[in-house]
Amino acid sequence: MAVGLFTAVLVHRGVRYRLRQLKCAACPSALPSADVTLDASTSADVDAIATCVRAHGVCCVHNFFGAAQVEEWGAEVRRLRELDRATSVRNRNTGRSEYNFDPHAPPFARTAAGSVLADERLVLVFKRLLGAKVRVETAGSVFAEPGAVAQRWHQDVPHLFTTGAHLPAHFIAAFVPLCELTRVNGPTEFRVGSHVKANVVRAPQELVLTCPLGSVVLFDGRVFHRGGANGSGCAREVLFVNVCRHWYRDMSNKVENRLEQLL
Repeated sequence: MAVGLFTAVLVHRGVRYRLRQLKCAACPSALPSADVTLDASTSADVDAIATCVRAHGVCCVHNFFGAAQVEEWGAEVRRLRELDRATSVRNRNTGRSEYNFDPHAPPFARTAAGSVLADERLVLVFKRLLGAKVRVETAGSVFAEPGAVAQRWHQDVPHLFTTGAHLPAHFIAAFVPLCELTRVNGPTEFRVGSHVKANVVRAPQELVLTCPLGSVVLFDGRVFHRGGANGSGCAREVLFVNVCRHWYRDMSNKVENRLEQLL
């Protein structure tokens, strides 16, 4: 990119200074728009989903789960919450809470038929992105009450090491909405491509991921995102499963919330 020159004159306390300065270079180009939505009922196979996450930091797959199955998971999570079975509860901001549940038990357990992690396609996506040895870091749900305010932009995990090169993902999150996500009830918004260090200074594509019941949203933990404001009259809840490379530990999480067993 060519950089021009300009000359300016500065007068300071009666003294004239002739300044030769670099012309301001154009800001880095904006990130191109990307389509991060796939449909499991047509063309979204495991490799296509993994490729989308690698390229854009996020992928939303419609029709990944049956709606009836998702409704069962929602009923189980509500039951666990009413029984006070959460291993921890975090108040993220006004009207928004995160519940951590035992990842060894339904609706998450790998060994329980009909649970989230019993789906072989989902496990294969995790392994395509993270390698053969992966484990669940945490599992639970995020509950946004009517009137919940939008979150600040954030990453779930930082970049590792000091290299300037882009490294493969070490942490992948999966969201399973327990209701249809619309612009009104405040689905998660993503800065597409921001999981790459070099892209942080580029103008991002900010994408609100609306999706029907039965969808799954997978994203690199380094991508910038935020939960939206819930302007509807109903609560919005999503299940989450955070999966990472076998050697990584998120030290902000309590030990009892972790699943040390490899998938």
